[in-house]
Amino acid sequence: SNAGLQMSNRLLAIFCHDFIVRDTYNGQDIKVTSPYFLAKKIPLIDDEKGIQYPFVGPTDGVISGFEKINFIPNEDEKEALYQAQINYVERDPRRYNFGSQLTSQVQNSALSDINNVRALLRIQREVEAIMNEYRFKFNDQITLDDANYELNQYLQKWKSNRTCQSISGSVYRSEYDRQQKIARVKIELVFTGIIERVFINIIVNR
Repeated sequence: SNAGLQMSNRLLAIFCHDFIVRDTYNGQDIKVTSPYFLAKKIPLIDDEKGIQYPFVGPTDGVISGFEKINFIPNEDEKEALYQAQINYVERDPRRYNFGSQLTSQVQNSALSDINNVRALLRIQREVEAIMNEYRFKFNDQITLDDANYELNQYLQKWKSNRTCQSISGSVYRSEYDRQQKIARVKIELVFTGIIERVFINIIVNR
């Protein structure tokens, strides 16, 4: 049931396929859904390349080891699924692979891509851990400068690993914040983005 499920949500992704796989333990065929393959695929790409990399496509999204798949979308169906933000498996003459990695966020943005959302959540968690070490420090410019330096040293790894085109952070406080014993952190970033489609023009000259 979809009752109470918020569909426009960057933390949610929908995959549409069912598969039949052979259970080698008891020799039976069982039906599984896409998370059966994603549960292995995502950690594998995380370990090999990093959390910021998409786990889909004709190189990193290849899957195998199933007896049947419920359907393979044609080009029109793939476009309709993409527009509905439903992720699918596609096939070419050599392989099956996950062909999209969209979140269910209705607004089209960098957070429509699962890899960007996962990177953002990791950044948030790690910045929270870094900044937690500054609790109960003096709320003065020396502490703010130290926190700014450590924050930006950390953030630069997300540029060097190609996740972001640009990323920067600042730790600051107003006079009111000082009185309320608050420091604030602001991070601005631009994700690098991915290639989803390739258009080829062939020009034949005389």
